[in-house]
Amino acid sequence: MVGFYAIMSKGMTNPGTHQTLIFDKVQLNAGNGYQPHSGVFIAPATGMYAFTWTMRLHTAHGPEHHSTQLIVDNNMYSAVYLSVGNSGNENVSGTCVVLLNKGDDVFVRTTSANGGGIESDGSGVTAFGGWLIK
Repeated sequence: MVGFYAIMSKGMTNPGTHQTLIFDKVQLNAGNGYQPHSGVFIAPATGMYAFTWTMRLHTAHGPEHHSTQLIVDNNMYSAVYLSVGNSGNENVSGTCVVLLNKGDDVFVRTTSANGGGIESDGSGVTAFGGWLIK
């Protein structure tokens, strides 16, 4: 059995370009593939995996926007983008299916299209999860 789910315990203020997001509060890590200190999942077995990630933005003082990518073995596999106006609180999520070999790595990072902070708290979390389908 392989699966993980982790959230950011606090938000990030103005993360830079290609910043790996660290989901440090691990809720589940069956198979021990997720590395909470680096934010990287390392496939413990070859197979088909599903991944999901959610990003929350909140602003009260002006527009903010962020794009994040799912990176599989240093290649962009999927991406999401979210823009919040002068006052707002929004979430965006991405989901995809990936064929991995044992030892392949997967993580979420920012792109150059970012401005403002990424939020994660009791009102809404920024999270990353995945599981082995077969």
